[in-house]
Order: sequence, then C-alpha cells, then structure tokens
Amino acid sequence: MNPLSAAALEARVQEHAPLVKRIAYHFMTRLPASVQVDDLIQVGLIGL
Repeated sequence: MNPLSAAALEARVQEHAPLVKRIAYHFMTRLPASVQVDDLIQVGLIGL
C-alpha cells in the first residue's frame, strides 16, 4: 500500500464523503432506531 500525503488523504475523504453518507442513510432503513446515522457516517469516514 502506498503511503498518502496528508493532502492526498484529505482529498480522498472529501471525494468519497457523499458516497459514505448515501450508504449510511441506505443502511438506516435496515437498522434499529437506536443506531444513529451520524455514527454510521463517522465509521464510514474512518474506514476510508
């Protein structure tokens, strides 16, 4: 795996953030109400 510079990493996160949000909202329909969409988004962004 190639190490990314901080700027490249930030660019990648910004590029994929809308996709992470869309997937998080999609999963909300399948999860209990106790799971918050913000938590799903946070985990998705950490995963990037």
